[in-house]
Amino acid sequence: MKDPGYTCKIRRIALEQTYFPEGPNSNMISLMDEVEKLLSKAYCAGYEQAKAEQPQVWSNQAALGYVISAAEQVGMESDTITQLIRSIHRVFDTLTLSEAAVCYRQSQY
Repeated sequence: MKDPGYTCKIRRIALEQTYFPEGPNSNMISLMDEVEKLLSKAYCAGYEQAKAEQPQVWSNQAALGYVISAAEQVGMESDTITQLIRSIHRVFDTLTLSEAAVCYRQSQY
């Protein structure tokens, strides 16, 4: 993998040679420095935004949280929810994700 710092330096030198063929003066260098800082901030902001918008990782715990929340909303008794969660734990060990999806699609629910 290329060193990103080296790549940025090479590109900056190329920009300076293209747009300041006589060589940059102190104002031009300040301008290039400011543009570089702004681009860096924009990149970091975009990276953080993209990271925040990534799909959340699915887990068995998340699935069980949905089940518990729904069971409580419909008024299931605590003992019944416990039995349901234990049963789901066993099914997690025996069904693949694909098999579970087929089971759902073929169900009446």
